[in-house]
Amino acid sequence: MSVVEDTRKVIQDFLAPELRSIAVRLDSLEKQLSENKTDLMRAINEGVGRVDKQRTEDNTELVRAINEGLSRIEKQSTEDSARLEKQRLEDKSDMLRAIGEFRVHTEKQRAEDKSDLLRSIGDLGTRLEKQRAEDKAIILEVMTSDRIHMDRRFADLIDYSKLTERMDRLEDAKQAKNQ
Repeated sequence: MSVVEDTRKVIQDFLAPELRSIAVRLDSLEKQLSENKTDLMRAINEGVGRVDKQRTEDNTELVRAINEGLSRIEKQSTEDSARLEKQRLEDKSDMLRAIGEFRVHTEKQRAEDKSDLLRSIGDLGTRLEKQRAEDKAIILEVMTSDRIHMDRRFADLIDYSKLTERMDRLEDAKQAKNQ
């Protein structure tokens, strides 16, 4: 045999089982890595699924919380609007009632003022009539007094004119005598 063959045979006899055992171990490692890879991928997928599921649940919870908040805000806004509208209507009612009371008071005051004015006018009319009657009495008294006085003066004038006539006649008579 030759050296090459002997070497080959020794290598085959010695290395072949070793290589077979290494190949078996490599196959076993590959299988184990493949299983580990599958387990790892499954674990990663499960983790991603759990994260996705948690994120979806969180998003759903967040959306639900936002919707609840918006609903509460909308409900509060509606209640506030209703309360404001009610207050506005109450204020309007109070204002209309106050206007009505003011009108009644104004009408009452106007009626009282009118009554006072009519009473004052009546009192003034009565005083004017009384004053007119007093003035008429004074005027009549003055006129009567003046008439009496004028009658006296007229009588005096008549007496004076008679006296003047007599004096004229006496003077005419004197002149006739002197001639």
